[in-house]
Amino acid sequence: MGTNFLITGLKRVRNKSFINLLRREVEKSSSCADKINSAIDFKSLFKTLPKVQSSARELPLISMFKNPEIQFYSDDFVNKFLEMLNEKGLSVRKTNLNKIPRFLYHLTTKSNYSKMLETGIMKPAKEGLCGENIFMLDITNFFKHWTKFNAIGGNHQKRLLKKVSGANKEDIVLLKIPTNQLKKEKLGIRSQDVIYSNAEYLGGEQVEFIKKFNCQTEEELLQLLEKDNDAFSQFANIFKRYLHLTKGTNAGNQRLFTTRKDAIEYIYPYVIDMTNVKKIGQINPSEFELCAEFNPNRPMQSVLGKLLEGQPEQKGALLIQG
Repeated sequence: MGTNFLITGLKRVRNKSFINLLRREVEKSSSCADKINSAIDFKSLFKTLPKVQSSARELPLISMFKNPEIQFYSDDFVNKFLEMLNEKGLSVRKTNLNKIPRFLYHLTTKSNYSKMLETGIMKPAKEGLCGENIFMLDITNFFKHWTKFNAIGGNHQKRLLKKVSGANKEDIVLLKIPTNQLKKEKLGIRSQDVIYSNAEYLGGEQVEFIKKFNCQTEEELLQLLEKDNDAFSQFANIFKRYLHLTKGTNAGNQRLFTTRKDAIEYIYPYVIDMTNVKKIGQINPSEFELCAEFNPNRPMQSVLGKLLEGQPEQKGALLIQG
């Protein structure tokens, strides 16, 4: 086994956990470890990695581990490839902003809600693959299609409930947001079906593509895509899923996903004024979990149904659940 691992990072690696993980992974392989001087100072090694400026266009870290994480491309690269797709008539489908729901719903903690009232705004928060956004749900879609994720990493609704209530299991507050106060052209959606079927493998596909076509920088990759139709076709398929996972698809296309019965979340990268945002429910999850109406198999649906008590949306939610 060779020891020449390609590591081209977007930033200097200073994470001690990662360094320890690298050391353990290298030492796992006896064939590799036999060729490596055990006295190598890994920390010093990583300190020699160049510090890449935000405008640099190197390709991301290529991991030697199984199922590498999704690799991120610069905004400059994303915009240029979108232009290439447009030139070839393969741009993102036309959107219908009139099909966006009149209201979306945001779940947060009581303490976060208090901060929103103090500042008068709801701020985007960093979450997972898609940077800083405000995450929202459509009630109809949630009760119809968010019931099926149990196979990957446990019960999806349990994870969502834990994420919403936080480590201290704070009171959960449900907020109702009118979409007419949002920049609809900036409102995105992400399909949970796409996330859970692609997130684990997309990073590996990116790495294999880079290896196959031997591209070391984003500039080289763009040059390749301009002249090689086969590479362009392969990368376009990867890029389409990458863009959906990291940026979302314009919410005007939500009908495509709802027709497929996908569970979708709405993402919005801008601050929302709290003036027209309405609090419609508050619940303590720890106390509610002890009630007979709590369904442990569909915990988030149970909580959301309770939060909607006394609201016009409750009747629709009950009809959907049967």
